[in-house]
Amino acid sequence: MTKELKAEYTVLQGPAGIWWSHHRTTFHANTPITWDRFTTAFRGNYIPPGLTPMKIAEFLKLTQGTKTMKEYLYSFNNLARYAFEFINTDAKKITSF
Repeated sequence: MTKELKAEYTVLQGPAGIWWSHHRTTFHANTPITWDRFTTAFRGNYIPPGLTPMKIAEFLKLTQGTKTMKEYLYSFNNLARYAFEFINTDAKKITSF
């Protein structure tokens, strides 16, 4: 799936869906909305600026400790959303895990 189609087929409901349908009207009719453009706009609207550095730091400190593998994987995936540059290749994902 292309980055344009990924953004096009994103389904948001509730307040996020309303926000997205309004936000899309700020683009010219034939402007392709890439996944990068969508995620930048979404994060800019829904994630406070100081939160991302905090979540990246939490991601970098994450260890399994006493968590089950399932609990650790959940925490890893949840925090990885904020630390994309550390998981954007399979090699980086393996190293970070």
